[in-house]
Amino acid sequence: MACIKSLLASSIAIILVGCGGSDSNNDNTGGNNPVSGKVIDGYVVGANVFLDLNNNGLHDRGEPFNKSDENGDYKMSLSNADYECLQWVPTIVQVPVGAMDLDLGVVTEAYEMIIPPTYDPLAQSQSRHATPLTTMLWNSISANKTSADSAVGMTCAEIKANVNAQSIARTALHDSISFVEIQYGITEEEIYSDFVARGDVETHEKAMKIVKGLKKSYPESIEIRHQYPDAWHAAVNYYFTNDNTRNLDKWYRDTQVIGNVNMIATTYRMEDDLNTEMYLVSESFQEATEKFTYNPTGYKHELISFNSTAYLQLDNNGDYIVGTYDCVQSEGISVTNQQGENIGDSKSINNSYMLHNVTDPKTECSHFDSNLITDQSVSQNEYNRSNMNQLAKSNQYVFNASNPAPHSWVDFKNTSVDVNEVVEFVDSYSNDFDTNDTEGASNTERSINYMDNKNEVFANKSIIDNAGVIEMSCNRTTMFADGSESLVETSTDCVNWTVQEF
Repeated sequence: MACIKSLLASSIAIILVGCGGSDSNNDNTGGNNPVSGKVIDGYVVGANVFLDLNNNGLHDRGEPFNKSDENGDYKMSLSNADYECLQWVPTIVQVPVGAMDLDLGVVTEAYEMIIPPTYDPLAQSQSRHATPLTTMLWNSISANKTSADSAVGMTCAEIKANVNAQSIARTALHDSISFVEIQYGITEEEIYSDFVARGDVETHEKAMKIVKGLKKSYPESIEIRHQYPDAWHAAVNYYFTNDNTRNLDKWYRDTQVIGNVNMIATTYRMEDDLNTEMYLVSESFQEATEKFTYNPTGYKHELISFNSTAYLQLDNNGDYIVGTYDCVQSEGISVTNQQGENIGDSKSINNSYMLHNVTDPKTECSHFDSNLITDQSVSQNEYNRSNMNQLAKSNQYVFNASNPAPHSWVDFKNTSVDVNEVVEFVDSYSNDFDTNDTEGASNTERSINYMDNKNEVFANKSIIDNAGVIEMSCNRTTMFADGSESLVETSTDCVNWTVQEF
């Protein structure tokens, strides 16, 4: 796995980390599969284009590459294996100082653009343009937490062998295209097109604004990566949103540093010069400790985490109320036992807190007040891939401020907690999908995944205790081995089922 990872899906996360030149003198373009395209801000001459096979953001020896010519065109002839990798890893374009932008002149600030992988074996890959829009799309994919944790940053070989990662990445790409369409009013066709040749002035102007942010992001991302060499992901991203009602571009700066279990992230509203901070929009951090204990057949993983996010409140018009923040905090203890590849379980408890009208988030959002607990949960997750009758099941018991969980564990960061006692407490709750007992919780969620002959079944049950009145809802999906359309059913008691027609 490369070091490129991200947690925040609410903003576009830059991946321009650790990029630089290569000492490779082999362009590795001797294959029979031609790939070509344009490097576009205006058309850019002298940009370095390479297929990042190991997805580490660097041009390594043996990775196919070429330079854009006097018209901004690049061409590579790829081997069958490398051509297949176009669908799984990005193509990176490094625009160095001294390159020529045929619209703007000599490039005086280096930056990068990226062509995202297609994540589609049937996609047409012969013509692929690199633009600020394709770069923004890839940044948005990287900002998707699920994608970043499960797919982004995997080498070509790794993602080719991981069907689940492919599915996650494909969904993230689709979501990111939708985000760009909504955020900037740019369609999927326009994202991938040569807007210069098309004479699309509006899209060209948006792309030029995006480059302004890319040029500022690039050196600062390299600098923060040097500051945190052990981080999985360390990056800075400048981007703008458009307030159409006021004809105003609003610039923001996101900074993210993500380690194995710790994370910090900030968003600032910036002046148009991109140098002056106007105000803090949001700040998030995670502090955690973990412990692994290994045995001959598996391991035990203990994780104690503290999370806090402060964000500006909004008025009725959707504008930030500068200086007034809300804080959402959570803390958790989870213990996972893994035996081989097929059997495992996880037990956890979590507390959530909410603070309103905070004026100093750096101090007021850094500690817990047990009187402000809003939700608590007790969770169990189990899977047994060697038992086809029951592949996985989970149970979650949710409590609230008026009905707190029957334990006294709070402020995990500053209080000694015996994790074995936590496991024993969680185990005292039923993990039987068929029981309707809420065991005192305000809301109970159960799910189970099993095989019925050769058909796979997913079932979920939600039980709400509303002042002693029990409300239940259930759904069940059966996926047939012969590939026929799935059967979807709902129920109010998990006994009598109604087929849903679509």
